[in-house]
Amino acid sequence: MPLETAIANALTATIRENRKQFGQGEFVVGYDTKLDGKLLHYIADVEGKSGAQMLVDSNEAARTAYDEAKKARDDATDTSMGPTSLAFLQAQRRYDKSSLAMREWQDIWYKLFKWKD
Repeated sequence: MPLETAIANALTATIRENRKQFGQGEFVVGYDTKLDGKLLHYIADVEGKSGAQMLVDSNEAARTAYDEAKKARDDATDTSMGPTSLAFLQAQRRYDKSSLAMREWQDIWYKLFKWKD
């Protein structure tokens, strides 16, 4: 791991360990590193709630459902192909929407930090 990224991770860990010193609400810390590029670290509110974490959790769940539906479709017989294909398409749509929401969240922060893609 590049030193610059290690420092960014250490700063974020320090903020999280001292969370009550930094206000009540959720916030995002951004780092523009030379080797690893732009890094967004979200800090949950003092109660541990985070919209960003909800996006990540939703995306992971959608990806898991997509992978399971893909496997079921790939393993399907002729008689079960229709329902498994439909389930796969629905899972793919959910995953695509979830991924888009994460990209939009990132884009908002890139704009707020005045970063270019």
